[in-house]
Amino acid sequence: MKHTIPSLAALALLLLSGCGTIANLAEGPRVYGGVRTDVRMIGDPRLPDGTHSSPIAVLAIVDLPLSAALDTALLPITLIFEFHYVPEETPRK
Repeated sequence: MKHTIPSLAALALLLLSGCGTIANLAEGPRVYGGVRTDVRMIGDPRLPDGTHSSPIAVLAIVDLPLSAALDTALLPITLIFEFHYVPEETPRK
């Protein structure tokens, strides 16, 4: 029983690790998109319905270094996607 709480905390941390990066990959990869998502959530921790949520900011703070590590590991993939698969902007008139 004395190892239950640390084990659950480690499992939760593992499941939440890189959450911003996973969301970034689902939307279409951007360079360091997971870190960008976490920073945005820390600065403005509102839910989609507009209500304020401090736990989201806390989770984003915990997730930030994990997303940074995962974003760095996925950097070659996101760079390829960014340069080859992102549609070019339409020319201005």
